[in-house]
Amino acid sequence: MIENSFSMDWSKNRVRVWWSSKHATSNLGGTDIVVNGIEDAEHNAEKLGGVVFDPMSDQCPVRIDWDAWMNPANKFESRNAPFEVKQI
Repeated sequence: MIENSFSMDWSKNRVRVWWSSKHATSNLGGTDIVVNGIEDAEHNAEKLGGVVFDPMSDQCPVRIDWDAWMNPANKFESRNAPFEVKQI
C-alpha cells in the first residue's frame, strides 16, 4: 500500500513505511504523543488486506531503496519508499 494525498492505494514499486518503534513520538496537532508504530502498521495492514514485514530482517522478501527514500524529491516520495522483490 502507498499513501496518496487523499487515499491509500496499491503500487507495484512503492511501499508505505511505518515507524517500527514502540516508543516513537509524533507531533500530531502540536502535541508530542507516543506512537506504537508496530501496532499502527499491523492495524492498517489488517484493515487494508496488506502484510507487515520487518525490512531489516534477512527474511524480508523485498529490498527497499533507503537512499531514494531518505532523499525525496516531493511529499509522495517521502511517504512511499521504492522497493523491488528479492530474487530467490
